[in-house]
Amino acid sequence: MNNTTNNNTDNNGPPTTKGPTFIDLGGMEEILMEIENTIIVPLVKHQKLLQKGTKFIKNGILLHGPSSCGKTTLANAIANELGLPFYSISGSEIGDKFYGESESRIREFFSKAYSTAPSIVFIDEIDAIGTQRRQNVSENNSIVIQLMSCMDECHRRSQMAGEEAGYILVIGATNRPEVLDPALRRAGRFETEILLGVPDENARADILSRKLPSFVSFDVKRIARSTPGFVPADLDALITQTNSIALERTVNMRKPNQDGRSHRWWMERWLDEAIDNLTITMDDIEKALKKVEPSLLREGFSTIPNVKWEDIFGGDIETGFLLFGPPGYGKTLIAKAVANEAGANFIYVKIDSLAAKRNNNTGERSSHRMVTQLLTELDGRDQRHGVFVIGATNKIDQIDEALLRSGRLCKRIFVPLPTPDDRGVILNALAKGRPIDQSVNLNETGRMEACKNFSGADLKCLMREAIMAAWDEAIAKSSSSEASLIHWTVKVKHFEQVVTKISPSVSKKDRERHWTLAKMFKACNI
Repeated sequence: MNNTTNNNTDNNGPPTTKGPTFIDLGGMEEILMEIENTIIVPLVKHQKLLQKGTKFIKNGILLHGPSSCGKTTLANAIANELGLPFYSISGSEIGDKFYGESESRIREFFSKAYSTAPSIVFIDEIDAIGTQRRQNVSENNSIVIQLMSCMDECHRRSQMAGEEAGYILVIGATNRPEVLDPALRRAGRFETEILLGVPDENARADILSRKLPSFVSFDVKRIARSTPGFVPADLDALITQTNSIALERTVNMRKPNQDGRSHRWWMERWLDEAIDNLTITMDDIEKALKKVEPSLLREGFSTIPNVKWEDIFGGDIETGFLLFGPPGYGKTLIAKAVANEAGANFIYVKIDSLAAKRNNNTGERSSHRMVTQLLTELDGRDQRHGVFVIGATNKIDQIDEALLRSGRLCKRIFVPLPTPDDRGVILNALAKGRPIDQSVNLNETGRMEACKNFSGADLKCLMREAIMAAWDEAIAKSSSSEASLIHWTVKVKHFEQVVTKISPSVSKKDRERHWTLAKMFKACNI
């Protein structure tokens, strides 16, 4: 049975680890300080504290957070800093065994740690064996009970003197702490819980400064700004991709032109020389950024907005808690722009589907639970540093009133129709990278009477239709001149041609209703 991770084991000694130490971990300064003060010092001075009668020894740490945020790396670093025997196993390895065998493996695993105390036990994916106990599921229940029994034994030994004495530090790691049995999270077991979240911009800069070559000058802050949503594993992938691009660039400069594949150029001496002179550049990193996608984005948890303030309609809009107004007015776009300007990760959920008004209908109990949970999370956001909540809805009158109370989504901002000047700003933003003729003044186009009552979504439709009209015209002329398909542009006439075909997506009646709601719910900007 392999009970160790990255370990170095000789025939006569317990397993130890080789790998990261605290100096290698970027973006974790506060976490490392907490571990040093509450875990490492008591462990190193265990016997002295016992002699003094001090019993604040903590035996369990639960590391939790999204995948690839460094939980396993941190556990290894703790072991390396202390130089203690390190026993590691995955919960999935234990939970997949036959009935009764899982409990036996847990006992055997901990008994090895007892024999070499002080030592460290690390259980990765602990949610695989520590899920909440349920009735009529005796196998899972017995595994949880056995795990708790072993942790209680660790706690008992840490408080003793004599032959059986010994500090056993148990570290668990999971990205699903909510499924663990509550009894595992009590004092004497996993009483210390540490969240390893998605690193913010400053943390990413710290991580990158430790991973990038020190002999090359990089704009680390710029790279960190360009990587919202990246967890440490994604930053590793970015550096790996950068190295590949740099190697390809270096090799292509020296690689001979060969017909066919018969010549084994990679065996030649010049390749060693090229690798010796290999360096990475900011240009290599910029290219790598286009190829590496954040793992949270692939899992559907996070989006990385590329929208800036200048990309949406004008006005100094204060950052608030709840944005509301008719559909297509740019509420989600504003929230993304806030995240981009702050260099923050952006997680998007439709609040309408979570926060509908509760009623006494028993068939709506699942909706009741969602609203209650959302209220709980909002009430506890002060303990979640770096998390800011922006709600957006076009149905503010259908949201549960409890969410609009003080301390929750109490500040409300009405997002109105863009003004004539704002419409020009929107059109100019939409025109970026488009073949708009130099003769077109989009600010004047935005002030056209025909554009009155157009929302941001309507203006986007206008831009799309004008481009299509210009393209259709170019195709029609291409039979007589090929140049018409090469040099075609969107002119004023194309906007005038299509604007009359587009009607405001929000009717006058709905616009008036939303203004009434803005006054009723006391929007802070009207």
